[in-house]
Parts: sequence; structure tokens; C-alpha cells
Amino acid sequence: MAKPFGEREGNGFHTHVSLLDAGGRNVFDDGTAAGSAALRQAVAGLADVMARHAIPPEGVIAHSDMAPGRKGDPGPRFDWRRLARQGLAGPTSQAAQPSDFEAAARAAGFTAAVDRDTLLAAARLRFAPWRTGPETAEELKLWHRI
Repeated sequence: MAKPFGEREGNGFHTHVSLLDAGGRNVFDDGTAAGSAALRQAVAGLADVMARHAIPPEGVIAHSDMAPGRKGDPGPRFDWRRLARQGLAGPTSQAAQPSDFEAAARAAGFTAAVDRDTLLAAARLRFAPWRTGPETAEELKLWHRI
């Protein structure tokens, strides 16, 4: 099992939530702003686990964060800002803004040893899935705007 924070001591225990059912449909997306009952239950469960185990919002990551280029879930439509507004995902601010994209990505928790294009794709998937094209100064803003 992969370690979410490869540079830190510890084991690979983590919680994995599958978003797709057997037919490939996202079980959390029912087309409404509120999301499905499964989403609301998963968010409540996440809040409970975080509280019981003192997991900070920055400890909630995606497969695409820890294995960029190899994993793509939860995908571009996952509402990270919703979790951030509830204090369940981070970061929501950046104390110091590095002037280099790779340094900013590492500071935001993207620690996998991947090439720059893969790192850019993973960061965009998490923080700006609508963004395409060449890298811009906006890529340095790796936090959820709530």
C-alpha cells in the first residue's frame, strides 16, 4: 500500500473511498448542488474520522495527489472547495508563496518524484481542473479559495 506522505515515517494505512459504482458512474454526483446522499454520508464520515484521529485538512489527499500520472481519481469534477469550506481539505491559504511552480507544488503536498508536466497536471486536477495550456503564474496558487 502506498504511503500518502512518502517523505515521512509511518505506514501505509489510509482510507480509500471509491467514487465509481460497477457501471462507472460517480456515486457522489447526482447532478444537484447538494450532491447525493452517499456524498453527504461520506463527508460526515470523513469529518468523524478526522476528528477522532486528529487528521488535519491537509492530510486529506487524492490518489491523483500521491500518484500523479498513474492515478486520476477523484477526477476534475470532485468538489474540493466544498470540503475546504467545511474544514475537511486544505490548504486554504499559503503563508509563503514560492516563486517556482515545483517548489509551490512540493509545499502543497505533491511529493511524488514525477516530471514537471505530470506534476502540473496533478496540481491542476486538484486546484484548477478547468485550466489548460501553458503554465502561468496562477499555477503558484495551490490552495483552495473558500
